[in-house]
Amino acid sequence: MGVGGVKAALQNLQTAGKNLAAAAKDQFGPQVDNLATALGSLRTTIESLTDQSSLSSKLGALTASVSAVEQAAVPIMDSARADCPSVPPAELAPPS
Repeated sequence: MGVGGVKAALQNLQTAGKNLAAAAKDQFGPQVDNLATALGSLRTTIESLTDQSSLSSKLGALTASVSAVEQAAVPIMDSARADCPSVPPAELAPPS
């Protein structure tokens, strides 16, 4: 997968995170703030990807950004699930 494919996947994650934050902001304020911070870091990482060499050199930053978004989303999903059992479980990627 080239830099374009990686950027597209990361932008999809960013969009999903923004949608979650918008839906949860009234009920989960502090958790949404954490998610917004993680999404800001992800956005910065996405913007820094310009070519294949930048992708290779930024793998650690990519992993950290994606992990931060996942970790910030889990408390929101878990809290929502307690009130609405039809919310699917949050599944984190296995550690590499």
